[in-house]
Amino acid sequence: MKFKKILVPVDLTVFSDRALEYALRLGIHHQSHITLLYVFDNYIHQDPSIEKQIKEYREILEKMFIRIENKLVEEIGNFNPLAFNIQVLMGKHASDTILSFIDDHSFDLVVMETHARTGLNHVLLGSVTEKVVRHSSKPVLTVHHSLTDYNIRKILVPVDFSIYAKKSVEFAIPFARDLKAELVFLHVIPHEFNPEFHGTGMNVIFQMAPEIKSHTSEKLCEFTRVKGNKSTHIVIEGKPYQSIVEYAAYSQCDLIIMATRGLPGFKHLMLGSTTEKVVRFSECPVLTIGRKIVSQAENIEALEAALQH
Repeated sequence: MKFKKILVPVDLTVFSDRALEYALRLGIHHQSHITLLYVFDNYIHQDPSIEKQIKEYREILEKMFIRIENKLVEEIGNFNPLAFNIQVLMGKHASDTILSFIDDHSFDLVVMETHARTGLNHVLLGSVTEKVVRHSSKPVLTVHHSLTDYNIRKILVPVDFSIYAKKSVEFAIPFARDLKAELVFLHVIPHEFNPEFHGTGMNVIFQMAPEIKSHTSEKLCEFTRVKGNKSTHIVIEGKPYQSIVEYAAYSQCDLIIMATRGLPGFKHLMLGSTTEKVVRFSECPVLTIGRKIVSQAENIEALEAALQH
């Protein structure tokens, strides 16, 4: 699996450095072409200063690219220079402009930073990154602003036995093989299955029915079809997004690979999705894929196939 064309939307904050450095490191491995994209808002389309603004933004982005590239040269030595180009676009809504740009070009990967907005501010405003994660037709890799280690040695792949999870497993296997990284497949049994003990933090399901854990572990191995020293299968119980984030931190994973379902409208506003909550709260980079909508019948078929004897 090769990422030959990588898009890096930036907002000119210090957080953008993390995303660009991550993209450059992947780019060195894949010999990628990097596109830096900045979207600015200017309501006065006839403003004569627009061309001057665009020129200034382009100069800032070029200096940013060269600065990060020079940093990597000092750290890892000389490497083949990466081809790159800079795009500065005007748009009222940055997320919509970025998504349109993705649809109009054949990128293999989008790399963006996360700002970890939470609470009411997040519900009302959302974030540019999460909107791109939800709707992008291409894989999106999100980088938390606290990231300091860019190496990918261990990859966590949450699995809920859906057809979406199947896509993330199929994506993760060759990705990990290319990087010689360890794979950890994780299934979280929600506490909601036993509401009486929800929120207690106790592994009550496993205590009451220990065979569930071993049976689910077997099905997880069958679902992923991966065995060997470079893979591990884990079954735990808890709140899915919280358990994924906590397990990634506890086991020192370097990347999480998940599929996103793109919940629409009011349902998304009120509930969000496990994937987007992981993107929001995880300090570990998250690579999201699989925005193609599948039918309920397809999803049920995948679940039944995974859980049958």
